Amino acid sequence: HASIDYPLYGLKLLLHAELNVCGANKPCFLMVYRPENSEVFCLEPVSHTVDTFHQSEEAGLHWLSHNESMSLTLTWRFTPLY
Repeated sequence: HASIDYPLYGLKLLLHAELNVCGANKPCFLMVYRPENSEVFCLEPVSHTVDTFHQSEEAGLHWLSHNESMSLTLTWRFTPLY
């Protein structure tokens, strides 16, 4: 889960992500990018941490075999901030 407050608009953005790998729920990670001196940013839900190929299995790298599947379900919702 993640949330972002927009006080200027009186809104909060809520993010809920569910990652399913081969029928099992797994942790989901969130990449955040904001260019320097920018008013915008990017949120990218992903199934792995940064540089996951060089880390342990807990970093989220999942090797899928033939007929295995992975899915990521996202819900974005705006709610009043106050």
